[in-house]
Parts: sequence; structure tokens; C-alpha cells
Amino acid sequence: MEFAQMQETWLAMAPDRRALWWQGAVGFGLALLAPLLLELLYFRRRAKAGSWLKLRLLSLLMAPLCFAVVWLPARAVSGPMALGVFYLLLLTVGPGLWFGSHAWLGRRLRPPMSWLESLVMALLGLVLLLGLPLMAAQMVEMEIAKEARRLSASPQQAPDESPLPHRVLPPKLYRMPGVGLVWTQSLIAPEGLRLLSIDQRVAGPWYPSAGVSHPQFCTRGGDLHLMWSSQEPTPQLRLHWRDAYGQNHKAAHFPTHFPAHSPAHSPATRPTAEGSEAEEFRIGFRPRGLDPSAAIPRSRVYLSMDGGAGQEPYMRPLSQNDPEDPQDSDCILPGYQRPKIGHEGDIIHVGLMFQAPSGTRSPRAEFRR
Repeated sequence: MEFAQMQETWLAMAPDRRALWWQGAVGFGLALLAPLLLELLYFRRRAKAGSWLKLRLLSLLMAPLCFAVVWLPARAVSGPMALGVFYLLLLTVGPGLWFGSHAWLGRRLRPPMSWLESLVMALLGLVLLLGLPLMAAQMVEMEIAKEARRLSASPQQAPDESPLPHRVLPPKLYRMPGVGLVWTQSLIAPEGLRLLSIDQRVAGPWYPSAGVSHPQFCTRGGDLHLMWSSQEPTPQLRLHWRDAYGQNHKAAHFPTHFPAHSPAHSPATRPTAEGSEAEEFRIGFRPRGLDPSAAIPRSRVYLSMDGGAGQEPYMRPLSQNDPEDPQDSDCILPGYQRPKIGHEGDIIHVGLMFQAPSGTRSPRAEFRR
């Protein structure tokens, strides 16, 4: 989880939740200080408190240095070799630098530390200054991710977000063969807006959508179009854009037709669960063209094309734009026209794929000419 998201989650917490975190931080600090105080008392009885302090200051200096010596070279190597470099440095250079520096300085202090005392201090310092903080950092990241998931159940705008400039059209409900109820919604951008990127919240944290499949939404220019079934979670999106004056902004969008904190298939979130207000989703066919009832993200769509005389129809997924397609859109909108690619024939069949809860078959809608 990125630091910016951790910070955003922290700021979004309620004061009583932050108070619990502060209490945990104080408890961790006391658990860290107690062994050091006992260690100090031990060396104070032997008139080595000054030497102990100098060696502990060395520990504070060497801890980030040893971490950097092990971690940074591994990060600089790509592929499977990175793990090999990491373990090689972890078992050789890191321990040699850590224990060797403590033994070297311990013998030169006045009064000097014995080899055994330097070794014990190095071992204890390894646990207190490297092991416990790293373990605590992993636990903090896990707990922050849990907090992010909890906050995603009742989403709110972040303090540093701008008002959404788009004209938000009300969600529409459709009935789709083989899938059931499907929601759509469109956000229409004002003139001069340039949509830079979109993040999607997945199980709590925000993730950038660039370069990955995002079947719940698509864009055309600055416009945003959403489509999700009643079996899928309600999408939570964060838009990054540049206005007509060159200023960058961001804002989150949570569809508000029903509570975004409830699963989309829950009865509490489906005031029209019987489908009484749902329209039939249709796709009109034209020569090499389509007219769907609403915008469809390309990553949901696959086509069956006429192979011509004596040829079997063949399938063509639309997860990526063809070079001849408009490059500012990944939507299939009313008026969609196939580019002329080789001897590609007419569209005879359209399939739409939807996600389903784990362990169940993914629903699929079929439309034929």
C-alpha cells in the first residue's frame, strides 16, 4: 500500500479510531524502551554506561545503513535475480557489517566492551532496531489496509479533493439476458477538461487503472461511463483531471442510486430488485456497426464476425483498441462502427462478460443479429 494512500486513510479515520492507534504506538514504544533500560542498568553497575551509550548510538547509525546495503542493490536488479541478490546480501554483507562494526567499536571504547558484551548488544540491537520496526511496519500496513476496507464501506470525499466538474447523470437500470440487472451511469465533462487518469478502489485501497483491465467503466475524451451488474460491487472511482486553466485536480465518484457501502446484490441496495423499473438492454446491428442502449466498456465485449462465403464465423475480443479505432475512447457507444480491417465481415453476434462472486460461473449476455 502506497504511503499516500496510508496517509489518506489515516486522515479519513474518526478521532476515536486514531486514538486507538496512538495508544498502540505508545505501547510499542514502551515495549521497545524497556529492554534498552534494563540493558543500561546492567552496564551502569559495571561502570560502562558511557560505552553502552556510544555503542547504542552506533546501532542507530548502522541500522539504516545495513538495511540500505541489503535492500537497495536488490531493488536495482530486475527479475528473479533480485531475490537471489537480496538473500545473498542478507546472509553475508549485512551481518558482517552489523556485527563487525559493533565488535570493532566495542574494543576501542573506554572502558572497552568484551567480545561477548559487544555480541549480545549487537544481537539485541538487531531485534530491537531492525526486526521489531520492520515487523511493526508490516503490521501497520496490514491494519491500514483493513481500515481502508472499512472506510470504503461508507465512502467519503477526501479533504484535498475538488468538486467533481462533470454533469452526473442518474444511474439507469437495465435487464440483460443471461446476466440479470445491470446498472449504467454517465458523467459528462465540461468543455476544456482533460481527463488524466482514473483510480479504482479495490478492497479498500485505491489502484491506478492505467494498463489494467477495468470492465466497470470506460472513457471517451473527458466523459466517463460506468456499467456494472447486480452481482458486482458498486464501483468507486477517483478521477484526476486538468481544467481549462491548466490546473490539476482530483475527485472521487461514488454512484448514489443506492448505498455504495452495501454489496450491489444485497436487497437493501436494490430498490427495484424485481426489475419493475428496468428497461430491456438492446443492441442494434448495422452493417459493421452497433447501437447499444448504453455505453459498454470494451474490455467486456467480444464479437463474432462473419467469415464470408464458406468460412466459419470467428471471434474478436475488443479488450484493446484497434489502430483504426478512436484512441481517445475505450467505450462501445451508440453509433459504433468497426474500422475496415482486412477482409473482416459484418458483426453477427455480441457477447458481454461480467464478473461473479468467487466460485460461481461468470454471467454472460448474448446478442445476435
